Amino acid sequence: AGTGLTMAKAPPQGRRLHILKRQENVGARQMRDILMRARDRMDMQILRAAREGRFARSVALRDTLWAQLGAEYAAMGGRLDEWLARRTTAVAREWRKLAIADLPPGALHQEWGQFSRKYLRDVVELASPANAAELAAVNLPGKTRSAVASMASQDIGAVRAAVIQTHRLAAATGMTAREVSKELLAAVTRKRPAWAFIDAAGKRWHPRSYFSMLNRTTAANVSRNVTMNVASEAGFDLHIIEGGVVSNSHPGCVEWAGRIVSASGASTKYPSLDAAVSAGLFHPNCRHYLAAVTKEERAETRVDVLADRKATQIEAIELQEAA
Repeated sequence: AGTGLTMAKAPPQGRRLHILKRQENVGARQMRDILMRARDRMDMQILRAAREGRFARSVALRDTLWAQLGAEYAAMGGRLDEWLARRTTAVAREWRKLAIADLPPGALHQEWGQFSRKYLRDVVELASPANAAELAAVNLPGKTRSAVASMASQDIGAVRAAVIQTHRLAAATGMTAREVSKELLAAVTRKRPAWAFIDAAGKRWHPRSYFSMLNRTTAANVSRNVTMNVASEAGFDLHIIEGGVVSNSHPGCVEWAGRIVSASGASTKYPSLDAAVSAGLFHPNCRHYLAAVTKEERAETRVDVLADRKATQIEAIELQEAA
């Protein structure tokens, strides 16, 4: 059976970060389109309602708007779920090809159809950062739809607050109906939050930062899970952690980048991947990826080279920070 590879030659294991970045850029463009279209539709509904002269006094009109906004958020959540499934499939296809290219000639691997039926659903569930334990402190209880529900609650709550404040101002100043409508339109526009997320420590996350994290972490998680699945099918348990070290690297990444780990944890010679993850590797936004170890002696030589390079990088970072 053929491998299904379309690339003439797979990039070396240590030179694949650009692939992740390219996949992130594609996902980011698609996600921005979904978000901005949804935001435009919601803005039009809010502005149309606020221009209605009876909106400030009519409970029925306001309830209609809340229902419309809720429906738009629900629809946006569905589109984001669809986006996640599409991106997972696209990224999985490419990293499966890379993982197969790393295997020795004749190594066992499944055709894409077999692989997708067996693994793709699990990859989708594991890949979503909304399910990551590292995000447990953030107000994202579960999947992307729950995150969208949180956004809806905040956004609709801000519009409600603007209506109440306008009522109070009108009662205190004796505003005319036209003045009430004008003030309400300004208040609603001014008070809506910028789709902020609030973590357990009270830190506000700008929406672009959150969705950037969602996109980047999804691509990286898919690459890792697919790499491990392909390697395990062929009987390879060891992986080298690729991606290097930079000045703002997470401490867990500095500690583990360039080391060999056991995906199953069964090795008595190498630490488990779970130990690396528990120490902070593969945190949200982490771009480190895995590459299968098929020739241990060669991999250990590469680990020594990477260790020397990492020590040099860390020393340069420390000197820069001390300057």
